[in-house]
Amino acid sequence: MLKYAPKRQHFSYEGMVCRTQLAAIDHNSHIGRQQSTRKDGTLQYRIVCPKSRSAIKKWVAKVKLEKKTYLYREDLMKDVVLMRTNRLEKSHADLPPVLPNTARLETPDRAEVIKRTQQHTRFAPK
Repeated sequence: MLKYAPKRQHFSYEGMVCRTQLAAIDHNSHIGRQQSTRKDGTLQYRIVCPKSRSAIKKWVAKVKLEKKTYLYREDLMKDVVLMRTNRLEKSHADLPPVLPNTARLETPDRAEVIKRTQQHTRFAPK
């Protein structure tokens, strides 16, 4: 997912929907890849050390999969060219509106929140 929508960049809501859909297409087209093999036919593995602290700090072998093909990109590009040459309009998905406040609570009075915050901080003026 981060390949198509990095966290350090801002995208519009419609852009994020498109990027999420592209990530899903990429994921779905590469499900079922086989484990890669060497020329002599033996299976390949990657040797990695897990980052988690709860795991015992031992190296582990992970399956190395075949490389991705990205064949879906050609189909997408053909569709884009076809739409442009036939002067077709892109279809706009009916996206739900983005609400300004996603919290489940109603927004309280600003002055009241500031006062309550200042009362419970050790940096409050005395």
